[in-house]
Amino acid sequence: IEVILKELSLEVLKNRKLTTLSGGELQRVAMAMLLAQEPNMFLLDEPDNNLDITFQISLLKALKKIVSKSSGSILMATHDINLATRFCDQFILLINGSEFLVGNKQEILSTENLSRAYGCEVGAVSEGEKTLYYPM
Repeated sequence: IEVILKELSLEVLKNRKLTTLSGGELQRVAMAMLLAQEPNMFLLDEPDNNLDITFQISLLKALKKIVSKSSGSILMATHDINLATRFCDQFILLINGSEFLVGNKQEILSTENLSRAYGCEVGAVSEGEKTLYYPM
């Protein structure tokens, strides 16, 4: 538990009552509680919701580290395609609520597919192996 508190920068919150925490702090505490249980399978709905960028990255790094140690899996729903691109290997891209595409990053993540999924034109900027997507 102490390792997870440190990894998620939660030591300063450990003696506070839950009723005094902000939405983002509550989200981080909930994720720390989940990580402390060391499950092999995570089912997460917007785990980075209400979190600052720093905490989004530290949380997703911690999740990936724990999952890789235990040979576990994460099934995560997110609207943040750039965080998903950085931390996820396989994708299920929902399109119009009834259609979907399944595969790895290279197969699924294209501006055409993302534009169809998000209902607006999506552009991309690449540098080396990294690509960032943005609405146009």
